[in-house]
Amino acid sequence: MFRDYLSLLKQQPAFLLFGLLAACLSSFGQTFYIGLFSGEIRGEFQLSHGEFGLLYSLATLGSGVILLWLGRLVDHFDLRWMTGMTLAGLAMACLAMAIVTHPWLLVLVFFLLRLLGQGMMGHIAITAMGRYFSAARGRAVSIAASGFPLGEAVFPILAVALIATVGWRMSWAIAGIALLILGIPLLLALLRGQDRRHRLWQLRQRRQHQADRFRTNQDWALSDVLKDPRFWLLMPAILSPAFLVTGFFFHQVALAESKDWALSLLAGSFVAFAACQLGGLALAGFLSDRHNAASLLPYYLLPLALAMGIIWQVQAPVWIPVYMGLMGLAAGASGTIVGVLWAELYGTLHLGSIRSVYTALMVFSTAVSPWLLGQLMDLNVSLEDIALTSLAWIIIISIMMALLRPSLKGVNHEQNS
Repeated sequence: MFRDYLSLLKQQPAFLLFGLLAACLSSFGQTFYIGLFSGEIRGEFQLSHGEFGLLYSLATLGSGVILLWLGRLVDHFDLRWMTGMTLAGLAMACLAMAIVTHPWLLVLVFFLLRLLGQGMMGHIAITAMGRYFSAARGRAVSIAASGFPLGEAVFPILAVALIATVGWRMSWAIAGIALLILGIPLLLALLRGQDRRHRLWQLRQRRQHQADRFRTNQDWALSDVLKDPRFWLLMPAILSPAFLVTGFFFHQVALAESKDWALSLLAGSFVAFAACQLGGLALAGFLSDRHNAASLLPYYLLPLALAMGIIWQVQAPVWIPVYMGLMGLAAGASGTIVGVLWAELYGTLHLGSIRSVYTALMVFSTAVSPWLLGQLMDLNVSLEDIALTSLAWIIIISIMMALLRPSLKGVNHEQNS
């Protein structure tokens, strides 16, 4: 497996590094990063936990709606232009956070951070890997998606140090300036040769369509994908990892209290989460290339089911790293499988449009899950009961994926890139 990855890295190191760094820079719009500033922001604007959560959820839901349109532009504009404009917008959002003065303006800033960070930067990274790689698509997507745990490992340390040194507002200003001065030039430099790469992809597309004029499963248009029942039947399995990981991580303080776990132990176990997330990305990428992503769907939620079982049954703190590792394994496998699956099923010609719908739905799920779990807890439903219900849900949808798998035959006609 490692030799396969090394061989791929030798072929296109700059482009793969572009994907990894683009995913990593999405961190400035991710919940884990913004949440580091929650105490300072709530204190500055005199917001309760509920008010802060409501503003954040409204911004996230709004970003999901706009992403349905904005994400499609990746299919129609040069990758360099899309990358540069998205990073410039994300930098402006970071600078706006440094000077925001009113809670409702804070919603606008959150909206821009979520749309351009969590939404577009990750979307660009994974769509580019899915489009320009074919036989090595799984490994390419897993390498790019490794940027997400990389950001989770690096940026919290930097943010905490900056907040302690220069304050929360100046920390956001430094992030914005760094994106403008370092981020944009670096990513654009890594995209050298994009004209040739895009011409080769177009040539493959023309050859495939000429050779397969009578083939019925050509590259799908978005309108046809939305009419395909398989697309919607896949959503419960595809969205469950993001929904559950976000929900339980958002309420990790409540989880620690219910289990009598030291919060420091839970926070320290994010190392296990990041390490296993990388492992899940790599393993799923390797297996996707050897078989296909659709064949993994009945099994890839198993780590998430085991994590829910630990929350349901276990009290001993020794299980904390195991729980976090299983959550990381599920998140990593999901990152690769989802990145590959749409290209397998529907081709690469309209991949940006197709992924934009999925990404918007994923954003919706991550906006709803903290609120829904919080509402259930307010109704005295324990996290253990929520975990048990989640475990049953995972078993049901895994069986559904096993039954659906024979129908998951997509384009799957590309040659090595």
